[in-house]
Amino acid sequence: MKVRKPSVVVAVAAAMVVFSAGGACAYWVVTGAGSGTATVAAIKPMEIRQVEVKGLTLGRTSELKGKITNPNDFEASLLGTHITVKATVDKDHQGCSLENFAILTPSTKAKSVLANGEVSFERGSITLLNTRNDQAACQGATITLDYLLK
Repeated sequence: MKVRKPSVVVAVAAAMVVFSAGGACAYWVVTGAGSGTATVAAIKPMEIRQVEVKGLTLGRTSELKGKITNPNDFEASLLGTHITVKATVDKDHQGCSLENFAILTPSTKAKSVLANGEVSFERGSITLLNTRNDQAACQGATITLDYLLK
């Protein structure tokens, strides 16, 4: 009897080695598959809002300043860009020449605009020039300043 017990122990140990090796083999042959997508963002243009200028009078300079807003979910670089301004006179004051105005285009010190953030622009101005020209046609005129960031 004593002789049989070691053989039972050896048989059980051998069976355990065989079954555990089979389990390890099954673990390593597990496979899988899948898929995913990536969507390219739709870029929204920056928004530029100027602080309203009221009461232009002859020879008086008014500051042009405001905010550039980034409506995107990512930071937008301003490096290599600049602000341009195009002025127009309202249709009821077509006799008012844009030559009567001096416009200094504003700028920003910011290098970028954070996602959903804003930065200031300043250092611009508009002046109704006091020249020999008759500026009477400009009384009550609205000068629209269209800003472009490019």
